[in-house]
Amino acid sequence: MFADFYPDGNEDDYTSMVNDHHFNRMKSYIEDAKSKGAEVISLGDFDSEPKDTMTTKVLMNVDDSMQVMQDEIFGPLLPIMLYDELSEVVDYINAHDHPLGLYFFGNKKSEQDFVINNTRSGGVTINDTMFHLMQSHLPFGGVGPSGYGYYFGYEGFLNFSNLRGIYYQTKSDAVLSVMRPPRGKAFGIFSKIMKKLS
Repeated sequence: MFADFYPDGNEDDYTSMVNDHHFNRMKSYIEDAKSKGAEVISLGDFDSEPKDTMTTKVLMNVDDSMQVMQDEIFGPLLPIMLYDELSEVVDYINAHDHPLGLYFFGNKKSEQDFVINNTRSGGVTINDTMFHLMQSHLPFGGVGPSGYGYYFGYEGFLNFSNLRGIYYQTKSDAVLSVMRPPRGKAFGIFSKIMKKLS
């Protein structure tokens, strides 16, 4: 699909990094991962330092010692970890900070439910990566270190509203009025009744 959209990588709509700093940050992630045993697979060959563009790169055989696995990337790098059992994935997710977004690719409903029901994240997207954010009626936000509160839709309205409870005491509550100062003979009678009932 990438090759269909960007056959030579020079299309005007193939975006660049925001500045040299972030381009160099991607390069440092790649070098660090390679030095620690990762394999880098480039989905093209049109990196351009003057334009701050970088071909999407898949990083295989990554582990948590690599910087790319410790930071939010915000760039065209896709680290891949292999697993044998889906429970390993859930255990890995739960051993780290709760993610802002959790993306699951697979069509088995039982597997989807297993991941959803056994992890915690700001949101979940099944078989896509960006459409969750584009749904204006779904709440969007993190949990724990990935954020606090939700935006969009009804939940966003509540998040940015000050829900203030206001209670007015009525003057016609004859039963409770005996409990308020100044307390007289009626309070003593009320107390005795309550002690006998308890």
